Amino acid sequence: MDTTQAAKDRITQVLKKHLELAQEQLEMAEQGVLLSIEGAPEGVNLTKEALAIRVEQLQGALDRHLGRG
Repeated sequence: MDTTQAAKDRITQVLKKHLELAQEQLEMAEQGVLLSIEGAPEGVNLTKEALAIRVEQLQGALDRHLGRG
């Protein structure tokens, strides 16, 4: 496998993982579990809307990367 294909495969893997994590966070937020931004002062929570936007952004990035959008 050439380095270009290996890099593309790695990008795909990273995008899928980020999307998976964002979807899990959104599900937890929808269940009422509060999420704090890592490293932020306590009380700073991600909103469901922000997580939903992040999921959409990641899905779009993955689709574009895979040539589906």
